[in-house]
Amino acid sequence: MDNGQEYCEPSQRMENASSRAFTNRDRTTNAPDVRISVEDWGGFPSSSNSVPQENGAYYSSDAGGRRSSAGRPASSVIEAADRLRGEYARLQQTIHENQEAQSLCTMVTATIPFVFVFVLKMVFDNFFSILRIVIALGGFLAVDSRVQELFTAGHSASSIRITAVIIFLVLFYFTSGICSHDDEFNMRNVLLLKYAGVVYHGFFFTVYVLTLSDTFIKMVVSGTKLIVSLSGISMSMKRKINQLLEYLSQTYRCVVPVPQWLNYFIGKELSNFALYANGLLFTLYGIIKARELWGLFLTTFECASRIVRPTRHGSFPTADEVDQQGMCSVCHGEFSSPIKLVCSHIFCSACIERWLECENTCPNCRAVVEKKDNSWKDGATSKGIRFC
Repeated sequence: MDNGQEYCEPSQRMENASSRAFTNRDRTTNAPDVRISVEDWGGFPSSSNSVPQENGAYYSSDAGGRRSSAGRPASSVIEAADRLRGEYARLQQTIHENQEAQSLCTMVTATIPFVFVFVLKMVFDNFFSILRIVIALGGFLAVDSRVQELFTAGHSASSIRITAVIIFLVLFYFTSGICSHDDEFNMRNVLLLKYAGVVYHGFFFTVYVLTLSDTFIKMVVSGTKLIVSLSGISMSMKRKINQLLEYLSQTYRCVVPVPQWLNYFIGKELSNFALYANGLLFTLYGIIKARELWGLFLTTFECASRIVRPTRHGSFPTADEVDQQGMCSVCHGEFSSPIKLVCSHIFCSACIERWLECENTCPNCRAVVEKKDNSWKDGATSKGIRFC
């Protein structure tokens, strides 16, 4: 068959498709489902062939035999929506058929308004305490984000540094005032590991004191990291100091709650049985706390040892090995104090040290060079609150 018979003109192909549609209309009473695939309107052979499927859709098959459908994303979304509607309908039917589930839903629906009313009452009664916590947390998060920007920006502009310092001073002034000036407790006693309150207070007061004191300590740590970021030492040393400051602060923050919970457990005049029971509970708390402190102490000691003793990441290569590799694959320049890793790749000592401050693998082959802790080196401070 020649090309003129095999590839028809577009108008002739449209007429043939229309005649097939009318034939289908005569055969069934339903409206015909006609899909016309015109691959090429110029009468030339197309690079892909249309293959009809059982559901009437046409898929285009390329030279490699792979099939694709232009309408597949839309149909998948519709199918997912239909499945969700079906699952929701089955869930409703299950609830209607199960009387216990229906009773539970009715009880929850009837209880939610009362819970909302009691929550509003608690917010109104403790509005100023909640406001203090929100302002203190907001100030700390703002300072922490500024410190991280200084470390991620590298050699940041002087305007960014001045802005970060001003923001810290203003927020620290307001946060310290909010955390310190309270008639019911003394922040200085908390920082000196003493009981904060004048008289015995309950559980929620203890949580309130620990929230404010922990936020204040983290604000001071962020300010110290800000000073480190503005210093003239190398970036590698700055990152190590940041990590050490974070682990020291976490160790100190782990000790701060102990006097407050000690007073909560055994600070009130109780009967002999209650005193013994609370003493036993506090002993259990002390054992758990001692185990946590020991882990933090080991981590802090290891971090400090890495600052005192510089870590060697490899060996010194020979002149022939340096000439054979040519240039450093990190900075794409000539080698400066070259270091050969265990995988035999050679880099500048400054380049590989800066790389290994963030990664634990070789930049070329991804072989593990050393497994070490790289957390908290970017200037970030822990966002969590130490309640215990």
